[in-house]
Amino acid sequence: MSLILPSNALYRQESLANVYTQPRVLLVCMQQVIDRKLYDTDQAEQIARYAPLTDRGDFNYLIEILYKTADGEHFLHGEGGAATKWAEKISNQRTPSEEIQLLADDEALDWCEERAVDGEIVVEEFGHLVET
Repeated sequence: MSLILPSNALYRQESLANVYTQPRVLLVCMQQVIDRKLYDTDQAEQIARYAPLTDRGDFNYLIEILYKTADGEHFLHGEGGAATKWAEKISNQRTPSEEIQLLADDEALDWCEERAVDGEIVVEEFGHLVET
């Protein structure tokens, strides 16, 4: 299997024993530098996961995971097939790709609402933005 990696991302090479796996899903830790700061999925806390289609053989596969850094910043690790918003255009083709995207608190809350994340998680994480 070959992966096309975005040029602005750093990856740690690890043996398969150190890669997190689920049935038919391979999750690789990703690091990306944004505004001179390193965002690392392995070092951040996973808040919520949205993965309606995880078969990487499908053009529409989609996996999005919301994370929070130790200093409280939220970021989204998005990965998707050639027919998703995460695809990368290379020449005249769209290929599967992934990236990290920074989110303000209100954007992270919107992401949770749009994906029907459990209310307890939303209130615990964004209680200061939610009316009760």
